[in-house]
Amino acid sequence: MTDSDNDSIYELTVSLPEGDTIDYKFTLDGWTTEEQFAGGETCTRTVGGFTNRTYVPMADATLAAVCWESCDACTSTGLGEELWQNPIVISPNPAQDVLRISGELKMAGEVSFVLYDVQGREILTRNYTGTQLNDEWNVSGLSDGMYTIRIQTEGSIATEKVIIRK
Repeated sequence: MTDSDNDSIYELTVSLPEGDTIDYKFTLDGWTTEEQFAGGETCTRTVGGFTNRTYVPMADATLAAVCWESCDACTSTGLGEELWQNPIVISPNPAQDVLRISGELKMAGEVSFVLYDVQGREILTRNYTGTQLNDEWNVSGLSDGMYTIRIQTEGSIATEKVIIRK
């Protein structure tokens, strides 16, 4: 898997037989963390008690990038984009020791970031005021795995997934 444009959406090319039904699931850390679906979502099917994503490949098809545990296309955070001169960038993702957060608001305002682990525990909170956002978070002491950053401005809340990998 590669992320040549650093957008935190990884690409992979796989040849699949046309017309076959393919079941798959996104995982992390050798299956220690995997997507969980209730069943009945538009992109899933349940077989033998297991609910997975499903796909029927056609000639030279490209799967849309989708978000973790979602059938929806994975695009920008949608975080009050009209508020941002330059959108929020969280990199690198996956991170090893340092996670960089940057962006620029059109007008001075308050932005809060909260980092949660996979169990939903609050790990780190940062608040910023002004127009420029440029910070580095030391994540070297965190365990490998997926984390969620909740980004909140006045009237907007969004989340981003980040991966810590040593």
